Amino acid sequence: MGIPYAVKEDRNYVILYKPGNMHCAPLKENEEGTLLDFCGRLFPEVLLPQGKKRLEGGLVHRLDYETRGLVLFARNQDSLNHFLIQQDDGLFLKQYDADVSKRDAVPAGFPAPPEHRQIPFELKSAFRPFGPGRKEVRPVLTDHLPKHKDVAFDNGAPYITKILAWESGTDSTARVKAELFRGFRHQIRCHLAWLGFPILNDTLYGGQISAGGELALKAVSLSFIDPGTEKPVTVSL
Repeated sequence: MGIPYAVKEDRNYVILYKPGNMHCAPLKENEEGTLLDFCGRLFPEVLLPQGKKRLEGGLVHRLDYETRGLVLFARNQDSLNHFLIQQDDGLFLKQYDADVSKRDAVPAGFPAPPEHRQIPFELKSAFRPFGPGRKEVRPVLTDHLPKHKDVAFDNGAPYITKILAWESGTDSTARVKAELFRGFRHQIRCHLAWLGFPILNDTLYGGQISAGGELALKAVSLSFIDPGTEKPVTVSL
């Protein structure tokens, strides 16, 4: 596991780089070794705001445990409230880079893969838990969808992953750039696997194992409205 570091500091927020195999926030009381724990040592005020979940302090959004990249923390309650409203309004944009590998067979539990479209294109679905311990998710097509308590929507609508660029590497690999405004657990990982291109080293979704073994998914850019100036901000790696 690498070492986190501050990418941008502002009086109202701070953006950190999270290495892979680190939780963003504690899952239980007094848990150490999370990105919030690290950020709180550098900027103690990020521990004070209270958002939608207890124990998360000023954490604005999460990355999966295995995913690397940019994470935003609010340094005061007003800024956290401002960011959470932006998320609800679909104004908080995240971009990702992923290295993927071609796979011919669709894994169990997936619907028929969507047709490939000209770049850019969107993948849309609801999600449901899947597999032992419900550790995975599967896309759910929303046409003629029966009501079920385990199916998750984005405020009643499908979750959307937009594929911005697709650059072929070898015959079986590619580099993908994707973006989303609001995300569900494993959303990009699941959507790319649905296309037949799971992320390298993604053992949950059938990704090809490569040297290093690290999940080849990185959050490379955040775009939002600055809570102090009300102007657009983009921070990229």
